[in-house]
Amino acid sequence: MTANINATSAVTNEIVASKHYQNTESELKALPKSEVKQINLDTKATISTVLGVLVKLRPFREQIATLPSCNMVQFDAIERYVGALSQADAYHNIATSPPDDLAEVQSEGAALRDVFYVDAQVQVRRGLISADALDELAGPVGYKNLAADLQSLSTVYLANWDKLAGTTSVKEAEIERAQQISFYLFRVVGQREQSPALVAETADMRARAFTLLTDAYDNARRAIIYLRWHEGDADIICPSLFAGRSNGRSKPTDNQSDKPVNANDKPVTPSANPTPAPSANGGSNATHTPDVAAKGPFV
Repeated sequence: MTANINATSAVTNEIVASKHYQNTESELKALPKSEVKQINLDTKATISTVLGVLVKLRPFREQIATLPSCNMVQFDAIERYVGALSQADAYHNIATSPPDDLAEVQSEGAALRDVFYVDAQVQVRRGLISADALDELAGPVGYKNLAADLQSLSTVYLANWDKLAGTTSVKEAEIERAQQISFYLFRVVGQREQSPALVAETADMRARAFTLLTDAYDNARRAIIYLRWHEGDADIICPSLFAGRSNGRSKPTDNQSDKPVNANDKPVTPSANPTPAPSANGGSNATHTPDVAAKGPFV
């Protein structure tokens, strides 16, 4: 029972991805186009990996904050960036995937239209509704036509329901359903008509979210590599997002950053048995800690 309560509490405390997206949207749009990366990783795997790594990263926050030129605002935004990418990915999937139930909805709508139309003809002969109400029907062929007819017919029934309630076979629930299907079909048609622009927009926002997240993650990884150089466990704490991917190149060694090294950088590779640094009293220290104040992974 305790486990279930804790699980429920944990889920309740989650901030939904849509809120993360809303809180990041202005930052996404402000990102210069020249800095937007092409997505070269599986987004869902990236999201899952980063969320798992965050638990291991947080205990090092105070140490990372001591590194010169470290952008802690960016570091603290990693989880928000994960949520933004998750929501942006969902928006793009919706924009590029037609509804799975479209054929089923169309079939249901066509059947309802037939029921409404046949019954309406009877009501016209009884003089309960005007024949003009049926003159503008477009026919059941095509999503737009079907949506328009369902809307028109359901409106006729609603407007004359006091007279029709005792004579029609049409039910109120069917009228409401017809209106729902009509609006749904109009929505699908509208989205399809706007699809090229919508797909381009959602793809761009997804790439921007991917850029913010991977930039922030890479900076965190560089910081961990620097701080944990002698321990050699940086890849356990903050693994490369490309881990496990085969690209035809040799596998990076432990503590190797994903970021290219500048020509002016002079990284020092520790030997298997590093020479102890001299101590102030003429002896030697067992280990040597990098001088964070002098230089770091961000300079």
